Amino acid sequence: MDGHNFVFLVPKFHIYAHQQSCQDNYSFHNAPHVAETDSEGVEQPWSDSNQYSSSTKKMGPSSRRDFLDDVFADYNWRKLPCFWPPERNNQVFAFAELNDAVMQEDRDTWRTVVESWEKDPSKPNPFVVTRPAMTQASVHLQLTNEEAVELENSEQCGMLCDLVSPSVMIMVGIELQEQQYHLRQDTEGLGAHSTDLQWAKVIKRCNALHHKIDAWADMQQLFMPSTVALRTRTAAAAVKEVPVQEMALYLPSESPSGTPCNSRIQRYELRLRVSQAHDALEDLQ
Repeated sequence: MDGHNFVFLVPKFHIYAHQQSCQDNYSFHNAPHVAETDSEGVEQPWSDSNQYSSSTKKMGPSSRRDFLDDVFADYNWRKLPCFWPPERNNQVFAFAELNDAVMQEDRDTWRTVVESWEKDPSKPNPFVVTRPAMTQASVHLQLTNEEAVELENSEQCGMLCDLVSPSVMIMVGIELQEQQYHLRQDTEGLGAHSTDLQWAKVIKRCNALHHKIDAWADMQQLFMPSTVALRTRTAAAAVKEVPVQEMALYLPSESPSGTPCNSRIQRYELRLRVSQAHDALEDLQ
């Protein structure tokens, strides 16, 4: 249409089901002149209007339409005094707090880049993350490739290389920790009113995880022999049996200070932990 410039955007709730490039280029968060519009207003009133279904189902078409018009008009009006003023104050406070935390030269640079992109969308999008993605999977692949090169260059790789690699040992340990966390959450959620089936499922998971940890501990002692003594001392000092979700895995980062550990194993865990943090941040976004 002559004289009009249409900008296509995806509603805020639905955009996170789209791929990253779509989120970068079609987000209301990145568009000018839209304030805090989320474009989900068409669907939001249903949570308020559902309660009237028992009344409207007995009405004729005309009465039902007039009644729902009143319901939605009331819903829209309530947003004016109840929602907008507090939300505006929250947004102003959040912006001022962020603005004060950023250096003036960084603010000026960012403003220039953003305003330039808003005037000419053909320029590079400043909201696109340009740093390389760091995920647990990508770091695990890097470690595996490094170990493959070492195997090719070594004349005698030794028995350990034939059984398992140190990166696999650390990766499996981190995965077991995550399983312990989820099991701990589910166990704490059980109560006096939980069914026998719910208890049975959790107990099955406890047994399965116990077997996995036992098998992994045998793998771990190949690279971290000191863990054998640690587990022996822990078992001897325990007053009662430790639940499987609370068992210490003695990865390098959680071993007692002074415990002997190969520096290579420590570096592997550090790289995998950093990638784990990147995965967590990505999930939060």
